[in-house]
Amino acid sequence: MTNTKLVDSILKKMSIVPTHVIPTSKEKVYDIYLTLKDIQSAKDFIDFMPQKYQRKFIAKYNKKFLDGIAKTLFCDDQNFDITQLHMRLYSHARQTVDLDFENKKIYAEILDGLQRLYTLIYFYLSKEENYKLPKIKTNDVDGSEIELTNLTFIDLKSKYPDFYKEKFENRLVSIKCYVNIDDAEACILFRDILNYQNKMNAQMLRNANDSEVATAIRNSVRMIEKQKTELITPNGTTIKSFDVFDYTLTKDQKVIPTYVNDTFTNDELSQEEVVASCATYFVKRTSIQPKEIDKLYEDKKYKRSVNWFDNFDKTFRKFSEIIKSMPQSKQLLTPKVFIRFFMFFHNLSLNNVKVITHTTFAKKFYETFNDLKKLTKEERKLGHKNNAFERSTNNKDSKHLQVTQDYLFQSFTSSSLQDWGCAKLDTKRTFTQQQIDNALLKQNYICSKCDIEISDEQKTGGHITTYCFGGKTEDDNLRVLHKNCNTYDHIKEVAA
Repeated sequence: MTNTKLVDSILKKMSIVPTHVIPTSKEKVYDIYLTLKDIQSAKDFIDFMPQKYQRKFIAKYNKKFLDGIAKTLFCDDQNFDITQLHMRLYSHARQTVDLDFENKKIYAEILDGLQRLYTLIYFYLSKEENYKLPKIKTNDVDGSEIELTNLTFIDLKSKYPDFYKEKFENRLVSIKCYVNIDDAEACILFRDILNYQNKMNAQMLRNANDSEVATAIRNSVRMIEKQKTELITPNGTTIKSFDVFDYTLTKDQKVIPTYVNDTFTNDELSQEEVVASCATYFVKRTSIQPKEIDKLYEDKKYKRSVNWFDNFDKTFRKFSEIIKSMPQSKQLLTPKVFIRFFMFFHNLSLNNVKVITHTTFAKKFYETFNDLKKLTKEERKLGHKNNAFERSTNNKDSKHLQVTQDYLFQSFTSSSLQDWGCAKLDTKRTFTQQQIDNALLKQNYICSKCDIEISDEQKTGGHITTYCFGGKTEDDNLRVLHKNCNTYDHIKEVAA
């Protein structure tokens, strides 16, 4: 199959007949020309807003931007030219995660020009958005003057069909297509060529990645925008939204976080970078310098599977409940503080310390964090502006992070567990059969819950002081119950 025939065959699968297909001097690269109507008819086969190429999320369409494009489309005194788009083509359909339209199989994805094309193909034509044209007086195809003000695009097509066809549907779009390039080539193209003039931070660069790590982390954050709670990736990973990043929008589309500091911005992918940092620490237990986070994203064994994500999800969700218990303190919770708080919480969990009272724990952490930032008399005498702990909050170097954790643990160990709202869990989780038999004999084979006799098949050992509240797995904290009675006790504890 010749090169142009390959492009033609892919476009045919998308029900498109291109106006022109022109080979370029570079292998796998072609210039094609399509009408907006062609693109509209093939929209089910195109990923218009691939998440990995988004430098921000939560689309902020403002009326000035929308009206500006509309005027250049339809006003006679405007010469609108859609800047060349860049699109990746696949010979075989590829499944992708799409938060708007569920997972779908695609033959193309837009590399550059996402917002422009999405505006033209989806936003203007959406009944839900109900966009209305600004004040426009122009000439129809027969030269007569027409008024377009306050018409929707659907109204326009119905009222002036020939004008709509000429000015909108038949408008040619130049697209540079990259055929069957691999993921690594696409990332290099996006990051180093198409976006060389844009300011790209580390997380934006990581995000240009189709690995399961990148897919899981960005969707755990971005599902909130689409009011989704769960999805399954094409590779089978179940992702649930992290509602600790919930937000409200002002009338001018400004994002107001509900539980975290307003320095968490979707423009910089701050939420994703925080989750990526926490995930790196959870998986690797190393420092969270940028190069360590990069390694997590680039690890080949996580290309199609993240078997650790379910356990990370549970830990991060428990931590999130602590954060959400004190929304009034959200201004203290910058991205850097969030990461250090998670590291501290996770280290306590690894040492069998369980947080019992969320508000007490959060309040104590914030108090300790602020106290540790204060200068000592000696530091003030020497003219210090920032002590070691304060410096550590502005640096991801492993040594400085360790200073932070050491200070926090010093404060934690010098206080009582009750002061922090915590309990120490016994490393031994269940009672031995011998312990249960001995206790059952002392109870005269009567259930301590319902006062009914217990048979050997029905007996089980339960904690008097519940295990999750620090109860020891020792003889003096053991009572024998029916299995059903013990289950009922657990249900009550969960409900409480």
